[in-house]
Amino acid sequence: MKSGFPMSGVGCRAGGGMPSSRGCLGNARQRPAPRGFTLLEVLLAVFVVVTAVVLLSEGYTQNLRAINDNRVDTTLAFLAQWKMSEVVAGIIATDQSNEGSFEEEGFPGYEWHIESDLSDVPGLTTVHVTARLVNEETSREFTLHRLVYQPEGVLEFGL
Repeated sequence: MKSGFPMSGVGCRAGGGMPSSRGCLGNARQRPAPRGFTLLEVLLAVFVVVTAVVLLSEGYTQNLRAINDNRVDTTLAFLAQWKMSEVVAGIIATDQSNEGSFEEEGFPGYEWHIESDLSDVPGLTTVHVTARLVNEETSREFTLHRLVYQPEGVLEFGL
């Protein structure tokens, strides 16, 4: 007698289930593959994204602070050189200490101070020009040193 079942093991994978008219019974009993993500996977992904955003924003903040510091340092160096050029040109006398502000020139909060030391060589003076920014956030300064030769007989104009 012929039955509708195939011979045992024929058509079934090794380790599969019982043969039937539709194939192996073991394959029909498997659970379908899960669809979507588990809560743990979603929470882990959110944690990774939030951590990355926090680190990137912290780096961005540090870069902005460094850019501002560089801008202030460059401005201080420029302003100190400006005052030193006035000393070299004889506009500001080197025989006394001078100080003032850069507000009239459009730099509020920036101040300058000039000191000079006479050397052993006649007419040679060491000039120290300091540009300073003082506000609530920061206090920074830049000092420029230069030997200036001003022979006797050259008129100095003091401001």
